[in-house]
Amino acid sequence: MSLRNYFQPTLDLPGVTGIFCLNAEGQLIENFLPSAYTDAIFKELGTRCLTLLNAVDMSYTQTNEYLVCFEGDSLFLHKAEGCIIGVLCSGNPMLAGIRVSINLLLKTAQDAIAQAPLKEIAIKTVPNQPQAKPLMESNDDDIIIAPKKVKDSDLQEAEEPKRKGLFGFKKDKKSKPSNDIWG
Repeated sequence: MSLRNYFQPTLDLPGVTGIFCLNAEGQLIENFLPSAYTDAIFKELGTRCLTLLNAVDMSYTQTNEYLVCFEGDSLFLHKAEGCIIGVLCSGNPMLAGIRVSINLLLKTAQDAIAQAPLKEIAIKTVPNQPQAKPLMESNDDDIIIAPKKVKDSDLQEAEEPKRKGLFGFKKDKKSKPSNDIWG
């Protein structure tokens, strides 16, 4: 039985755009995302998902379900024994239905997922073109996410002008008595 048969009920839920499965090390097992999302994104996505899950587990209480929200889209991550299931959703999906569907998926397909071979990730490169530096730098023991550096001069230019008075209007203090509580 193909893994697609196990994942299809979750794909049929309203609001679900696609689904993918990673092993415990973040390597791609199966990808049922739309064709715009090629397998090449999983080289960094697996590492980023693991970093996010580990950071949340260390900072807060450990949980098996995570919801990462973007503008108009969301990524529901479910961490199970030996795999991570990611569901890409658009709009306002019914999270209870997604949870039930993933739990049924894991009960029926846990052995098939464990035995499934890893997918080869082919990264397309253009010869003689500079390659973008990855956002994540890997050291021997841990992963450091390198934030974008912002200059102090950029921060000063971006500051909004300070408002004058309540709601941005400057009050004329001469016309108000000195005991006015709003003055």
